[in-house]
Amino acid sequence: MASVTGEVRAEGFEKVQVVVKGLGYRAFIQIKNALIEGAMDIRNTMISSMRDTPKTGRAYRRGGKIHIASSPYNPPAIDTGELVRSITMEARAKEVEVGAESGAPYAKYLEGGSFSKASGRSGASRGKMLPRPFMQPALDKHLPEIRDNIKAIILGAIAKK
Repeated sequence: MASVTGEVRAEGFEKVQVVVKGLGYRAFIQIKNALIEGAMDIRNTMISSMRDTPKTGRAYRRGGKIHIASSPYNPPAIDTGELVRSITMEARAKEVEVGAESGAPYAKYLEGGSFSKASGRSGASRGKMLPRPFMQPALDKHLPEIRDNIKAIILGAIAKK
């Protein structure tokens, strides 16, 4: 789920850290590499979804350029490129923690829309926007494979003990 910072986090990896401590350094490195590979896949899917989104939304002029937006519930269409440039993946040296996030200040509004759930609105009006999700769909696409890869590494390490 996207938080207010525009970040997507996968739940359920807390238990992996405890298991890895008992399996040794090799398993730690293999799991970290699987997380890095998975996070890069998530990042690349976010970017490619924006490049490939149907540009069927409204057209508007900014400066001398006409931009055609994506329609609601499709990933956002690339306009200035700021959002694409802000999508990062980070891995720390001594932690099994990897994240793919977007640092563009408007990423959270693209992901979840700009309507508050309390307002009960379902349609767009001036200044309001329906969601253009790109983070959660990328996470949902790759999370099962990431979990399967980590499970295989852990089971393989256990079998060698």
